[in-house]
Amino acid sequence: MPGLLYLKQEESLNYWDRRQTIISLLDYLSQKPSPAMTHWKNDVEAAHLLLGAVEGDGV
Repeated sequence: MPGLLYLKQEESLNYWDRRQTIISLLDYLSQKPSPAMTHWKNDVEAAHLLLGAVEGDGV
């Protein structure tokens, strides 16, 4: 998954040190948007997929 690869390769993110924060952020972003914000639907779906990849990632 390109998003997961980016998170792991971007040195300034410190992926392994901030993994729990990344999970929390993706969890928040993957919540269903209000009906007035349907334009965020694709981003919500992408955050949900990336959340699953980050949660399943291990050493």
